[in-house]
Amino acid sequence: MKKLAALLLTAALGIGSIAYAQTISIPRVQSLSSTDVMQVVPNAAPVAGNVYASLLQLQAYLFSGNSQRTGATAPALTSCGTSPTISGNDFAGTVTMGTGTPTGCVITFNTAYSAAPHCVVTSRTAYGTTALAYTVSTAAITTTQSAVSSNLIDYVCITNAS
Repeated sequence: MKKLAALLLTAALGIGSIAYAQTISIPRVQSLSSTDVMQVVPNAAPVAGNVYASLLQLQAYLFSGNSQRTGATAPALTSCGTSPTISGNDFAGTVTMGTGTPTGCVITFNTAYSAAPHCVVTSRTAYGTTALAYTVSTAAITTTQSAVSSNLIDYVCITNAS
């Protein structure tokens, strides 16, 4: 990151007005570990005394209230054809529909959300008569589609922490 600092000297110095610009390098954080501590400036307004938080405290704050899921356990699949597969977690993933002629799929979250998340569900397959449709609850995403096997469905879900 570069920041431009400007200094304006006025006629009070007896030399008239001079504009001076200089490029200053601002160091960037390259990586963080769970034991690192950062200064917290609430509402972008510094206050007396320093307030610090660890990376784990910041992560707990950001992801509290089920705002985003980052766990490794994949949701369960039901009614998705014969031998469907999933790669992902409650936050995002890809479902490969099973064989046969599945007309939908239920993607049951590993852990239910406290409020229905906002999800975007898309298909990588062009459909014949019925495009992919879906509903979302605190517990699952339920899709309906034309009878197509082995198609790929991607999803991403997030909800407010409140």
